[in-house]
Amino acid sequence: MVLGTIVVLFNPSEQQVMNLIRIKQLCAQVIAIDNSPSSDHKLHAQIEAMGIDVLENFNQGGVAGAYNRVLEQLISKGAQLLFIWIKIQRYPRTISHR
Repeated sequence: MVLGTIVVLFNPSEQQVMNLIRIKQLCAQVIAIDNSPSSDHKLHAQIEAMGIDVLENFNQGGVAGAYNRVLEQLISKGAQLLFIWIKIQRYPRTISHR
């Protein structure tokens, strides 16, 4: 089963960006959507270098708008089970599915 993860960012802290690495180790398909009011191209390049796609949403439609933008992409990449994260202060040590 292919796992997909959506991570919604909003002015992310350094710790939240580091947690993306941990999530990427647990899940093959990860897309971060930045809902911040302005674009941070340097940050996005750093995240993309980790093998994580980044989309900009500028908080259009709030969190729901961010989810909707990413869901289609993850499904088209073959994700069958989706995880959604907001403010990734903590992250799981493992992800299991049954």
